[in-house]
Amino acid sequence: MKDFDKLFNNEDMYWNPRRTRSYNSLYNFIIGMRGSGKTLGGLAECCERFLDKKGKFIYLRRYSTELDELTHGIRPSLFKKLSMLVPQHKFECKNDLMYIDDMHVGWAVPLSTSNIKKSFDFEDVSTILFDEFIIDNKGVYHYLKNEVNLFNTFYQTVVRDIDKFVPVFFLSNAVSISNPYFDFYHLDKPINGSKIRRFGKNKLLLVENVIPPANVDRVKRSAWYTINEGTEYADYAVDNNWLLDNQDFIAKKTSKCIYDMTLRYKGRPMGIWLDPDDWIYYVSNDVDMQYPRIYSVTTDDHKPNILMFKAARKLPFMVELEDAYNYGAMRYETMQLKNDFREIMRLGRMYR
Repeated sequence: MKDFDKLFNNEDMYWNPRRTRSYNSLYNFIIGMRGSGKTLGGLAECCERFLDKKGKFIYLRRYSTELDELTHGIRPSLFKKLSMLVPQHKFECKNDLMYIDDMHVGWAVPLSTSNIKKSFDFEDVSTILFDEFIIDNKGVYHYLKNEVNLFNTFYQTVVRDIDKFVPVFFLSNAVSISNPYFDFYHLDKPINGSKIRRFGKNKLLLVENVIPPANVDRVKRSAWYTINEGTEYADYAVDNNWLLDNQDFIAKKTSKCIYDMTLRYKGRPMGIWLDPDDWIYYVSNDVDMQYPRIYSVTTDDHKPNILMFKAARKLPFMVELEDAYNYGAMRYETMQLKNDFREIMRLGRMYR
């Protein structure tokens, strides 16, 4: 509909969900700079599709408290900006229900309690928007246990007809590439300056990097950017660099490395290699499962013939590994391995 065209025809300033949808990927991970119109664009495109008789949508957040000010109360704010930009239409939120022109357009749902809706009929849903799907896991909010499985259970609750194609748009700022969804589906960011990268069988997984150039220029002319230029936060907020990730200590293992042990974490093994000449440890996806030293980091990962990490930490070679980490003598072949190993060391301190 032409009422929404102005929101999608300026890709130099904002994300264009119409174009992303044209790739026909099922799970679309949209990683955008702050202020690039991810939530606004997603809501607008879903409302536009509803008016074109293409179905309703679900607005998903992780916790119910995240929806309190957005869809509940006297003046819910979810549609505030969209109402200003498209005044031809009336947008409303009434607790968990959303409306356009007094017609029911969708539901607001917290993933944390979605399992109680297994018998609920989300009729005529054609899109799911999962907003702020990546978080700083050390803050107030944390990822849910087995979150990806929980999300997929919810997806199947919504999409009861397995042959129906209902795409999901996962929206986030570039917080950390090590998150449950990227880990589970083995995703990575677009490379070589490209905006979009597709993964999996039939390219049904898509990762999009949203950095609209006119929006970047606007922010870089601001007083805020003047005093924050060169900081990690400015790189994250403006240039979409991953806030909690940097390339320090990322390196491929040397040809001199010998295998030292296997650590099992998040259901997957990682190989620990040692370069005896430089006494540098490397964490790699190359694993020798025949090597006898195999340790499970958490109870959930415990398998037969794998010694629990809690007990193994007191062994001399595990003490050496932790010392290497503390003294900066560790290298990681991928960012995901770096973030996972950092979390393993944090858990190790908790075991003391």
